Amino acid sequence: MSSNKNNGKVLVDYDTTDYRGFAFVRHVTHGLLLLHCTRKPNKGHHFQLPGGHIDEPEFRQAAQSQNSEESQLLHAGRAGTARELFEETGIDVRDTPERLEPVTIRHDAEADEKHKYPFAIKSKLYFQLNVNDEDFMKPAGGGLVGPMGSDGTHLRLRLSVEHSG
Repeated sequence: MSSNKNNGKVLVDYDTTDYRGFAFVRHVTHGLLLLHCTRKPNKGHHFQLPGGHIDEPEFRQAAQSQNSEESQLLHAGRAGTARELFEETGIDVRDTPERLEPVTIRHDAEADEKHKYPFAIKSKLYFQLNVNDEDFMKPAGGGLVGPMGSDGTHLRLRLSVEHSG
């Protein structure tokens, strides 16, 4: 844990910027996980990466241990993306958010004020999570669905309402 020289002050402007975190969830055998979104009337049916809003408590928590804007954004982004991933799929890495590795979306040479960090495009942060069968829910509970058709019937997700079709 880094020493915190900013006394817990949040350095990320989350009041005026709607930060969101998204995860490229990749299973070693079955590939990339995309969610079928069916309940957003303004967008129609589409596929998307799991993820969503990074909330104020995640920024406040990041400020307790991180002393730069970039490290706070990365820390809060991991926490928020882990929470959203759990809410949308049941895949739980909330206790191990460091498993969410930042994805380099662009090189530093392309940076400007709106695109400061290589793992972000504007206010969208991107992470990669490599998963295996152990990361999926066990078929004991109700409401679980298999994400891979017959090829992955042993893998189970608990989908959020917006992705439950």
